[in-house]
Amino acid sequence: MFNLRKKVICLTSAATLAATTVMVPTGTPVYAKTEPVEMKSVKLDDWTIGLYLCGSNLESGGSSATTDIIEILESKVPDKFNEDVNIIIQTGGSKKWHFKENYSKKLAADGLSENEIDQIIPKEIDANKIQEYKVNFKHEYKDDKGNIKTVPTIEFIRDVAEYKEGDTEVCMGNPKYLESFLNDMYKEFPAEHNILDLWNHGGGITVGVCKDEITPDDQITLRELLATLDTTDTKGDNKLDIIGYDACLMSNYEGWNKLSAYADYGVGSLTSEPTDGWYYTPVIEELASNYTNKEYTSGKLSESIVDAYEEFYKVGGVYDQNNVPKEGEEALDPNADAMLCSVNLNKLNNSIPAFGELSDTLLKLYADSAGYEELRENFAIKSFAYSGFQWHTHLIGINDFLDAIEETAESRIELIGDSKTGYDPIYKDLYERALKQTKAVREAVSESVVKAYNGHENNTYEKSGSMSLFFPDYLKIRDNIAFFTVDEYAEYAVDSRYALYTYYTYSGCSDFDAFEYDSDFGYDAESDEFTVSVPSEATTGAGVTFAKILEKSGKYYLAGSKAIKPEDEECGILRGALDSTHLEAMGMILQYNVIDDTYSVGGKYNGVDGTLKFKYDEEIGKYVLNVFMNNEFEDITDFNEGDVITFNGSEYETIDDETLNTKLPETITREYVVKKGDIREDKTGVKSVNIPVASVKDHGEVYAMLINIHNQVGLMYGIIPEDFVTTEFRVVNYSKLKAFADTKITIDQDEFELTGERIEPTVLFDGRKDKFVEGEDYEVEYEDKIGLGTGRVIIRGLGDYELFGEKVIEFNIVKVKNADGKIVYKTVVVKAPKKVKIKSVKNNKKKALTVKWNKVKGASGYEVKLARNKKFTKGKKVKTVKNGKKLSLTIKKLKKKTYFVKVRAYKLDPNGKKVYGDWSKVKKLKLRK
Repeated sequence: MFNLRKKVICLTSAATLAATTVMVPTGTPVYAKTEPVEMKSVKLDDWTIGLYLCGSNLESGGSSATTDIIEILESKVPDKFNEDVNIIIQTGGSKKWHFKENYSKKLAADGLSENEIDQIIPKEIDANKIQEYKVNFKHEYKDDKGNIKTVPTIEFIRDVAEYKEGDTEVCMGNPKYLESFLNDMYKEFPAEHNILDLWNHGGGITVGVCKDEITPDDQITLRELLATLDTTDTKGDNKLDIIGYDACLMSNYEGWNKLSAYADYGVGSLTSEPTDGWYYTPVIEELASNYTNKEYTSGKLSESIVDAYEEFYKVGGVYDQNNVPKEGEEALDPNADAMLCSVNLNKLNNSIPAFGELSDTLLKLYADSAGYEELRENFAIKSFAYSGFQWHTHLIGINDFLDAIEETAESRIELIGDSKTGYDPIYKDLYERALKQTKAVREAVSESVVKAYNGHENNTYEKSGSMSLFFPDYLKIRDNIAFFTVDEYAEYAVDSRYALYTYYTYSGCSDFDAFEYDSDFGYDAESDEFTVSVPSEATTGAGVTFAKILEKSGKYYLAGSKAIKPEDEECGILRGALDSTHLEAMGMILQYNVIDDTYSVGGKYNGVDGTLKFKYDEEIGKYVLNVFMNNEFEDITDFNEGDVITFNGSEYETIDDETLNTKLPETITREYVVKKGDIREDKTGVKSVNIPVASVKDHGEVYAMLINIHNQVGLMYGIIPEDFVTTEFRVVNYSKLKAFADTKITIDQDEFELTGERIEPTVLFDGRKDKFVEGEDYEVEYEDKIGLGTGRVIIRGLGDYELFGEKVIEFNIVKVKNADGKIVYKTVVVKAPKKVKIKSVKNNKKKALTVKWNKVKGASGYEVKLARNKKFTKGKKVKTVKNGKKLSLTIKKLKKKTYFVKVRAYKLDPNGKKVYGDWSKVKKLKLRK
């Protein structure tokens, strides 16, 4: 599920997330022994519903899981329903639960006293544990007059596990806890019909479901789900009637087909679900009205889940009725794209042969390069991107997929016409075959859909189909951020030929990196500003953030940041400077964003996560908290004495480009209790709070984090899918860079007498030759250094200093005459070596490449240059091979990115100076390991 109103994503958190698929060994479930519960013997009931409720931030920030539990409890059911139907709930994965808090309010509104409520809800769901509960619609309690009465509630069964700091095993995303839950369903609550409902954030086939907020680096992938269902023997007689995802993006063609061995029906959403998720009350009531009817099928129940969803989210539905805008307010419509479908998984299997035939045709049509490029572009235009709970995914609807093939086929058939040139007739036949096959696949998939709700009339994805299909998400697969790579897709695919086609598609995008616009980072020493060039074709969606990292006591802290966006189509150079001060709260460096004069810092207000918004009041010389905005975008301004304000900071053990791209920072906090004297109230009654935030002048090492935001898929096809951005990080030691830039760079003399030999002045830094190391800190190039006239010395920074750009110093070469007035010199000519030819560039070792080249006659050595762009300005490295007989070089400690490589030979003149030949042709390599 995803809060559709949420427009702001923490850039650092979102962009640096990296994940790997780890198969967690499953075994015998281990339960806490502290509160043993005696299990009653049970008969074979008609239905058992298992709700695997991973609350995450949806519960801690918005009570969404609690709302769904209460929806179940509000269902009107007959007396015997409680005996014949089990509803089992496993809770966990949220930093805070609100069940006792919210359900108590409802019971109090119904007239129950505090004493009565305490009998019904003895304590809150424990956020420190994974727990198991059972719904009891006839829970007995004694009212204040001593009478026994009943009321719906959830009853505690057992503690399953306890969260402990540093223990990453305890996690709702760990499949062993799903395994234990299923075992309990089958052993302790056996039933003729079984339903599993996986509740949480979903990220589609490439991500999975059930991301735990407490132990966030894991979720249940499709691979893990299938293994768990297999281990718990969830097939045959134990086969689930329904497997449902009350989560985003989980209705997937491959996933449903794989799950058909373990369930008869699937319920899920092609798109993102609104925060409220499924509407449970009418579903339970539908079951309550029919559960004794032996002819009532699980297919009917799956259909009722979709019907209830539609009842809730349709125009004028339950959501709209509960959220009537106040007079003068504009009505919100966060649910237009809400979709849900029920699928007969056994019928969906019938589509596999037709899909296989289509895959075979696609594989053959790969040879039609022009048609393939057109098809790939159509796929990209119809696909859509999604940013969720710390992940990104990329999807294409099954209908959109088939539409793209049909549009391409019709276009190519018309273009080819009656051509008899080469393979054209064969291609035409294949495209005609593809048209028939897409129709067969479409019909077979359509027949499997029991019920589909496709959202409002203005739903962007109304005609996309009820389920998604995997198609390579170039960015995420290339960076290995997806939970499986294109190489592993064969494990999930329903047809090996389509898996091979996706592999070819991805491999065919080897030139994709060229579409990353070359937004070269630079540094202007005069203005003390960082710069970035953004070409006009990358204008839409492009932007740059300049952030600051400070070193303190051996650790690194994210500080202030500024976002700069292009203002016109001819972007040119964007500029941004780091402030010389930062903000601290009680000695902790704050990570903040500033817009105009308002600062935003992540934090909490009385335990609720959100954003602290404050300003500097010049009149009193203090920072004043004006608003706290929770994660539901609700503003709180009613501050009081005793309130607890928590400031968040971000800490790294080490910093470099790779760390920031792959690791989340450690969150550190400082708590402040509001004192009476902190509260300020204006004439209108609006309150604000003086907070212990101070502006502190930077000291020690300062680093700049340059974050380039761009849209690669958009650039490739000329479209910009909304909200689909990726980032590139560059970390620079600002303190060192500024010291280098502030150094006075000169040469040992400005004028030299002509000798006929190469004249190469010595470069001095503040009058010293040894202050920086040539080849490590900087490189020097000389121009026009032999003949009469003006020569040039070009100094370029390397490593930490490469953003410095280059400094050019000129010098003069003048004539020398003897007593007779004749010029005195001897001519020394060293012929430059021939151009190098590269034999190969390979990625043989982890994060390393090896380049090999042919021998150049007479070469004293070779120079190898590589970078991450064709201009050789991004991530540049220069390596010198001093042995002319050595014809290869391995360069290590690289990133899993695309590199450009070139080589040139050099000879040594009589003075030991290098005379270079021309650079070789540039070779390109994508590091895959």
